[in-house]
Amino acid sequence: MKWHLFLLFIIFTVSMLPAQQSHPGRKYHLIRYQDDFSFLKDDSLKVDFFDPIKYLSFNQSAYLSFGGEIRHQYQLFQHPRWGKTPDKNGHLLQRYMFHGDLQLGHHLRFFGQLNAGFINGRATGPRPAIDRNALEINQFFITLKVNPQIGIRIGRMEEKMGTARLIAPREGQNVRRSFEGIHAFWLPKKWRLDAFILQEVISRPELFDDSRNRNKQLIGLYTYHQDQMGVQLESYFLIHHFKTTTKAPWILSPGIRMHKKNKNGFSWNIETTIQWARADKDNNSNYLLTGDWQYLLQTKACNLCKHYL
Repeated sequence: MKWHLFLLFIIFTVSMLPAQQSHPGRKYHLIRYQDDFSFLKDDSLKVDFFDPIKYLSFNQSAYLSFGGEIRHQYQLFQHPRWGKTPDKNGHLLQRYMFHGDLQLGHHLRFFGQLNAGFINGRATGPRPAIDRNALEINQFFITLKVNPQIGIRIGRMEEKMGTARLIAPREGQNVRRSFEGIHAFWLPKKWRLDAFILQEVISRPELFDDSRNRNKQLIGLYTYHQDQMGVQLESYFLIHHFKTTTKAPWILSPGIRMHKKNKNGFSWNIETTIQWARADKDNNSNYLLTGDWQYLLQTKACNLCKHYL
């Protein structure tokens, strides 16, 4: 455990470094291929500790960017089954993710990300798929663009739709979730239109042993729009196709979400989803309607357990 303590010390030290937010492009997204540090071609904007590796230029339109994430979580569940199986030891979850982003002009991009997840101290061992993955390619894809607004992504990638109830990178768990397939997008002004055909990647605990689920296919359409008041509207239509079952080979999931988030003050989020399937000549459907409202106060906080670069 000595190396764990040393690593925690390094994370604590780095997290104390002043994070610069001098440019609106300096954002670290949940899905890291959405990051864009091309603004660092202006050397005067390189003020952050990690900026030297965020933009390594080859010429005016080609550059390489590196980044990563380290997250440590300690979880303690005391009497998780109301005293039947007491557990007072708890366990330590560790996640390490590192990525490289190669932009070759305005039409070609390569993105790759490694993921490693470990767990120590859990009495019954790692839970399948979500606790341990020794080392894996979490994402690796190529993006081809006709122009800045129209393109296609091919390979292994993370996805997120709506409030991330159906399609999500599984951020809350120790091992994240990814998909393999093809994803086309169109980005007109204040709009986003997406179409994709994907298969979920099955997470396994050892080195480079993940594989996609060939028996389940996800087909979907997604739209996004933001108006002048900052209200964001998302709609999606998902088709889950199961190749090896005859009971309910298709599940249809249309949904819509409206939300507005403010850094300070009142924010709200409403989402509704319907799932419909036909099994054994019977129609089955489920409905979901959720909403949350919150008022955010301006505060200063320091996050010691998670650090981005």
